[in-house]
Amino acid sequence: MKLWHIAQWGNARENDGNEADTNVIVRADDLLSAVELAEENFKWWNEQFITKDTHNHYLSGKANVAFLLCDNDSSPDDKSKVVIRPWIANAFNLGGYKSWGCELNDGKWLTSKELYGEE
Repeated sequence: MKLWHIAQWGNARENDGNEADTNVIVRADDLLSAVELAEENFKWWNEQFITKDTHNHYLSGKANVAFLLCDNDSSPDDKSKVVIRPWIANAFNLGGYKSWGCELNDGKWLTSKELYGEE
């Protein structure tokens, strides 16, 4: 199993256009499985704060970026799961971890190098 830090740009609680991001840590075998778990949790989290003034994109709980924190975690459990529930903070890749981003036009996940020309 791998450990993933998945983030959704912004958050439904602050919703001012330049707010901190919604983050979650999950363990899953691959990127898409990690994103699916994270999005389920983002949707649940965001529903706690949705108001009629909240931007609609928070309702879907879509993830925007993923960082691979660990290629082989040491947990004896072999199930995909949320390791740390959602929290609000800027989602910076300060550790220089391998990362992916979701292409906004088609929803395809690409490496940071493919999206931005950098690692």
